[in-house]
Amino acid sequence: IAFHERKNFGKDFFKQIARYAKQRGKFAVLFPNTSLHLIYFIPTFFVLYIILFLLYVILVIRQLTEHPGSVINYGFWTSQNDVIATVIFSPLIVYFFLLVYEIGIVYWQERSLGLSLFTGIGIFLTHIVYGIYFILGFAQTLVGFNLHE
Repeated sequence: IAFHERKNFGKDFFKQIARYAKQRGKFAVLFPNTSLHLIYFIPTFFVLYIILFLLYVILVIRQLTEHPGSVINYGFWTSQNDVIATVIFSPLIVYFFLLVYEIGIVYWQERSLGLSLFTGIGIFLTHIVYGIYFILGFAQTLVGFNLHE
């Protein structure tokens, strides 16, 4: 059994999450029978989704600024784009509601709005950091390249 000291929220906490995620990514390559599970990839998929979502929003905003009177024809609101917008927004909406649910649990237990909101931000940032460093560890191990920790 290995003891890992819990870090306070902040730089040391995120460094610990990053190291853990990177090592988990390496294990997924080195020990696929025990460590190559979809659940470990979910934060990475989330990061990729956020990137693609932001690119989509940028493209839509760019389209709207180039054709300012055409919100009905070029925005999220056309019947053609309803399916696309639903597919694009659904994961974010589900994540948002799950995050709000967790914030609510913390608020119910601690009766502190500040702590609840801080926890929500921490959960989101933890998912982002883990997602990025997991794929780094995974990719670096696949190609045999390793940056210094």
